[in-house]
Order: sequence, then structure tokens, then C-alpha cells
Amino acid sequence: MRWVLLLVLAAASATGATAWPAVTYKGKPRDARWLDATYAYFKARMAVVEGQAVATQRVYEGGVRLKVGDCSQVVGKIVQVQPQAKAVLITYQFGVAGWNGPTADDAWLQVKGIETAGLVDGAPWHGTVAAVGTYRYVDGLGRQHSVLACVPLPEKRPPITREQFAAALSGGFELVRWTRRLRPKSEPGIGRYVYARHAVD
Repeated sequence: MRWVLLLVLAAASATGATAWPAVTYKGKPRDARWLDATYAYFKARMAVVEGQAVATQRVYEGGVRLKVGDCSQVVGKIVQVQPQAKAVLITYQFGVAGWNGPTADDAWLQVKGIETAGLVDGAPWHGTVAAVGTYRYVDGLGRQHSVLACVPLPEKRPPITREQFAAALSGGFELVRWTRRLRPKSEPGIGRYVYARHAVD
């Protein structure tokens, strides 16, 4: 059996192919050549934070509706300080219209793993976060809510490994390339740049 494995590895080396587990992305099986090229581009643009694959490109400067796997700068307002959980519940801005809450659950975030000393309800909060899951809570009227759970994006983080990359793709993680251009003064909008999102098919 050992000599068979050596022959397989030698053949893969000779053809330039790299051994990958079976990966299906967007319903299509992907071969080693596609995985090698895609991983080479994204390995430093992704990380695993709290067990969740996240895109770390941080090309946008806030003002976007977040989903699990996103990283972004967030400008918000503290609704509740949670000192025992080392967390805050906040509402945040997204979209051209500005504040889109606090009535809609998708305008709320829990940011955990932070120092809460000195923080108070109603105070502004901002930071760069990674959306890693969901947080469920019951409000004062007994209504249940499910909002994004986030953590501050670590400054030092290893690039995603091949195994983590394959698992993320097979789990439904969408790869996105971003381009940006300067916003002309004549073009309406917020921010210095205009970003374009290009999903990888």
C-alpha cells in the first residue's frame, strides 16, 4: 500500500496537481487546478475566527448589512451592556438612509469578547468586527430575537489553511473579489470610493 501512495504522490507532483479533498462549490465539483488557483488568491484574504470562516479583505468602510462570514467596520450605538458576557448589544448603521433600527433585528449586533468597563447604554460604539454566528435573546416584552454575534477582528491571524478553505467552500461559504474606484464628485453616495462586488462562480 505504501508504494501505491508514493506513486500517487509522485504522479501528482509531476503534473503540478495538489491533493485536495472532494470539494463542491455552488453545486459544482471543483478540480485541483481550480482549488489551487482560488486558494492562492484567497488564503491571505480569509481566516477562521471563533470556528467561522470569514472574509478579511475589509474593503468596505462600513454602512453595509452584515451576514455571517463578513468583516466590516461598524458604527453603532450601545443598547445594552452585558458585563458578564463581556459583550454589548448595539444597533448599527447600514445603507444610504443611515439608521435602519432599532426596530429591525438585522440592524442589531452582539459584539462579544470586549472590555465593558466604562461602557454605558446609549453611548456610541465603533470597531472592526467579524460576524461569526447568531445570538438569541428575549426582550422586556417576552419577544425572542435572533441577531448576529460578532467579535472584534483580531489584528494578528493566520491565513486560512487548505483544510479550512476546503471545508468552508463545501459548507456554502461564498468567495467574493472586490474592486474599487474613486467616487467622482458628481456621483451621489457616501464615502470616497465606490466598491464593486464580484462573486466567484
